[in-house]
Amino acid sequence: MRKVVFCLMLALTHQAAAEESPQLLWEGGMPSLIANEHKFLIEYSDQVSGGCLPQPGRLKDQLEISLRQNNFEIIKEDGFLTSKVIITAVGFDTGGGYCAVYLTADLVFWNVVKVPFSEDEPSGKATFAPITYEISAGILTGSKNSMQGRLEKWSREAGDALFLKISRARDHLKEKFPSILQER
Repeated sequence: MRKVVFCLMLALTHQAAAEESPQLLWEGGMPSLIANEHKFLIEYSDQVSGGCLPQPGRLKDQLEISLRQNNFEIIKEDGFLTSKVIITAVGFDTGGGYCAVYLTADLVFWNVVKVPFSEDEPSGKATFAPITYEISAGILTGSKNSMQGRLEKWSREAGDALFLKISRARDHLKEKFPSILQER
């Protein structure tokens, strides 16, 4: 279904250009590409040392809770062209019972792109390519005792931020390109 929607989006972009109406990718930008995302595999990378994140799996759990509360589907196994939400936490004990942790949450999804120059494929052919869309990023510093809870809260907020970004992208498409989005 997603492949059909992407093909329609690309076709409508060309049709819109011919009719001098709004162009999906020019006016919609990157958000126009995430509007139909609704199923995700959640992955996380724990690179935090010094006891600053004693229960790293809880970041994934909190993100999943947020996504499920916002009516997104969670995929349990990786598959062909699976969209993923990836949380990465990198941090360490700074001494004296304090920690510093850098967090990112990214949506990685697949889209059809043109191959501009290639030795293997003729120029102009299309292929699927992964696209990374930043949901949230930031540094948290503070007491080691409260770091786990603060990181979990950040993870929940990243899920809410993804919901808001996708909702706004859908609203924009409904306004500019009402025939693209199908009501679920």
